[in-house]
Amino acid sequence: MRKALLPFYAMVYIFFVESLFIESLQAQPTISYDPMITGLTVPVDIADAKDGSGRLFIVQQNGIIKIWNGTLLTTPFLDISSLIVYPGVMNEAY
Repeated sequence: MRKALLPFYAMVYIFFVESLFIESLQAQPTISYDPMITGLTVPVDIADAKDGSGRLFIVQQNGIIKIWNGTLLTTPFLDISSLIVYPGVMNEAY
């Protein structure tokens, strides 16, 4: 009688292993993007103030550096946009 149930147990085992394999293929993680800061134009770098204040200096490609301290300040920390010939290049003589 044990030998007669062997094919049944084999099929149950194969079904169980196969269902785990198929389930692992279908269970892909969902990754989402939630922006923390809005109102920036092509941010290219970020730096911590390193003074314990928690402020972040955010450099934009257009030459404007803004400060974030929980909210984005409207007044830029530094604006050198007049020195930018085109985004990413400074107007300097070498």
